[in-house]
Amino acid sequence: MNQITFNIENHSIAYNVNWAGIERVSINGNQISKKLSLPNRKHRFVLDVYGKIEHFYIATKQSFGSGLITVQLFHNDVLIDEEQITFDFGGVNLSNKDSNNSMFTTGLMLVVFGIVFDWSRLFLLIGLLFLFCSFGIDTDKKKTNGDSSKADPNA
Repeated sequence: MNQITFNIENHSIAYNVNWAGIERVSINGNQISKKLSLPNRKHRFVLDVYGKIEHFYIATKQSFGSGLITVQLFHNDVLIDEEQITFDFGGVNLSNKDSNNSMFTTGLMLVVFGIVFDWSRLFLLIGLLFLFCSFGIDTDKKKTNGDSSKADPNA
């Protein structure tokens, strides 16, 4: 289980996510929110800080292709802190071309089977997530390669 801890006044706010994609937010050891890890999740809560009740939330952004989760802490809709969690998938490099092709293939298979065999919309959604993530990895690689060639005038 991966954990990030934010400290505000005398409150400890912990964000946990496990390998199954279950997110938990705890304040001072008491769980206040539990959700399935999906793109752009928000865990809303209130804290007694600065002598009054204030609204906070934790927003998450996932990159399924790279195994990176960005966790952001907001106070009254203003970003006050940000951390990242990287999942280690047992030495598997998720950013190589073979992984990108397998993500594309898996996504395409789920979308086609979801439509042809009238599977639930969940399979269609997961397939589309895989497809979009595989294209996102290609775009990030092209941007990185394009920027590095511009920096070296001899290239």
